[in-house]
Amino acid sequence: MSALTILAVGDIMLGDSPQVFGFGVASSIRKHGASALFDQVKPHLRKADLTIANLEVVVSSPPAGAAFGERIYRGETETLPSLREAGIDVVTVCTNHTMQHGQAAFDACMVACKSAGLQVAGADSAVAGMQRTLAMDVSGRRVCVLSYNLRPVQYRTAPPAWPSPTRELMTREVAEASARADVVLVTLHWGDEFIEYPSPDQIAMAHALVDAGADVIIGHHPHIVQGIERYNGAVIAYSLGNFVFDQWQPRLRRSLMLELHVHGRKHVDYTVHPTVIGARYAPEPCEGELRQRELEHHSRLAALIGVHDADAYRAELDTQYKRFRKEILMHYLTKFWKFNPVHYLQNIAEIVRRRL
Repeated sequence: MSALTILAVGDIMLGDSPQVFGFGVASSIRKHGASALFDQVKPHLRKADLTIANLEVVVSSPPAGAAFGERIYRGETETLPSLREAGIDVVTVCTNHTMQHGQAAFDACMVACKSAGLQVAGADSAVAGMQRTLAMDVSGRRVCVLSYNLRPVQYRTAPPAWPSPTRELMTREVAEASARADVVLVTLHWGDEFIEYPSPDQIAMAHALVDAGADVIIGHHPHIVQGIERYNGAVIAYSLGNFVFDQWQPRLRRSLMLELHVHGRKHVDYTVHPTVIGARYAPEPCEGELRQRELEHHSRLAALIGVHDADAYRAELDTQYKRFRKEILMHYLTKFWKFNPVHYLQNIAEIVRRRL
């Protein structure tokens, strides 16, 4: 039997982030349509036996007259069929933003995913008849997808649609899935933003999940690409970064499509297809010299895994957060003319509130 091909991509943002509200992803979709987002990567997405992405925010059209806070980090329901048409089969949904707009918005998103033909992993939904562990038959193999959110409570106005993910829970569920599946794929919403390598705790967690039976581990949330590790025959991608997103910094617009070739249990090869987020927030495959530079960058990231202790990690994380805060300040000072004045003042008020 030939290898099973799985393509994994990073965070898909279908709403507007507050820092670009009025000219972010959702605003671009309203002008140009959602299908154009995937035009340049569609051949890759459609080629794999199974393509999986992280749906970063709830996709549920806001009510008429919704306030600013109800519209940020929120996609329009009618955009979801474009993901399936592009070739995406599965979306993971247990993120720190999923419950941001409440239970009704979450339920609407799950129903809309089902209507669009998208399989969902990571959340229970009685309304849509979904369970958080996704088991499916793909090209003659039984594939289990388990998805966990390890981030602290954030942006939540309703209880999460998943249990608190302790190490004991995750390793037990991975072991149970391993006993009944041909391939066990685990996605983790974890880690810290903007840092190029995982923490020692993340590495230990990933290794424990592989030891419990995971063949592939895919990480999301840092918004920046991190290295890929081989461990005991499995592949661990600590962060795939952004795939469709409206962050503007060049390092946060680097991305990749991870093509996995699963030959059997703990027998996985992979190929990296570097991408960048281009015009209208659409991912574009890297070609020629740019592709070679990006592959060298990925090799450098892989070499950073496991090098830094916890103290060095925290120091670097502090450096990156300070860098990001300066970038946000300069963004508001130099791009104020792009904002609706009311939205601009609401953004500034939120920054002040967080500092106090």
